Amino acid sequence: MQFELPSWSHRNPLGTIALFISLIYGIAALLLGGSVGLLTKTNETVLVLFIVVFPFAILGVFAWLVTGHHKKLYGPGDFRSDESFLSAANTGEPVRVGERLVEETIEDDVGTPEPSGEHIEAPVEAPPANTSRVPPDSILTAYSAESLVFQELQNEFKGAVERNLSIKFPDRIVEVDGVIRTPESTYVVEVAFVPSVSVLRSRAKRTIGKITALQGAFPNARFVACFVGGPDGPSKHHADMVFEEMFGRLTVEVRYFEINALLAKYGMG
Repeated sequence: MQFELPSWSHRNPLGTIALFISLIYGIAALLLGGSVGLLTKTNETVLVLFIVVFPFAILGVFAWLVTGHHKKLYGPGDFRSDESFLSAANTGEPVRVGERLVEETIEDDVGTPEPSGEHIEAPVEAPPANTSRVPPDSILTAYSAESLVFQELQNEFKGAVERNLSIKFPDRIVEVDGVIRTPESTYVVEVAFVPSVSVLRSRAKRTIGKITALQGAFPNARFVACFVGGPDGPSKHHADMVFEEMFGRLTVEVRYFEINALLAKYGMG
C-alpha cells in the first residue's frame, strides 16, 4: 500500500515552518492570557522576552537559509518531477559547466579557424592558451545559453532533466551535457555555444565525437545536438548548411538557437 499525504497537509517546507511559528505563538498567547494571574514576575518576564525575541530569531534563521542554503527551502511540489527535486541539490553543477566551457574556449583558441573562401592557407601553430585570458562574460553567456536551451527542451518534451552526467567507459569517461527522460523516450542532449563563425565546425565536430561515443551507452535514446549562436555567431542559414554537411549521415536531431532570442523569450534580454 502506497502512503499518500492528505490533501490538507503542507508539502512545502516554508508552509511547515509557518505552521510551526503559528503554533508556537498560539501556545504562548494562551499561556500568557490564561494564566497571567498565576505566573510569577520572573515567569512573566521570561515569557514576554520569548515572545519578543522569537520573531528576530526566526528572521535570522531565514536569512541564513536564504543566503547559504536556499535550495533547502524548496519542496517536491515545486518541481516537475521527483528526479528534478533530487537533482536540485547538485550545487557543483555551475562549477563543472564553467570548467568545461573554459576548456572548449581554449581548444577553439588554439585550433584552426574555419576557412571562409576557396583558398586555404597552411595552419599556423598557435601558442599555448592561457586560461586567465578567457573572458568571464563569455563563460557566463555560454552557461546561460546552455541553461535556457534545457529550459526550452524541458518545456517541449515535458520530462525530467538531468544535467552534466559522466558516463564511464572501459578506457575513458565521457561527459553528457544533459538527459531528458519522458515516459515515452529518453533524449540525450549536447549543447554547444558558438560565439563566432570561426568555431562552428570545431564545435560541431566535437559534438559529433561525443554523440558517437555515447550511442553505445544509450542504444534506445534519441540524440539532440543543440547549438546556440552568440551575438557575433553564424546566421541560421549558414549554420544549417554546415549541419547538413556534417550531420547528414547521423541519426541526430540538430537545432540552432540564437542567444538574443532565448534571452528575450525568457525575460533576460
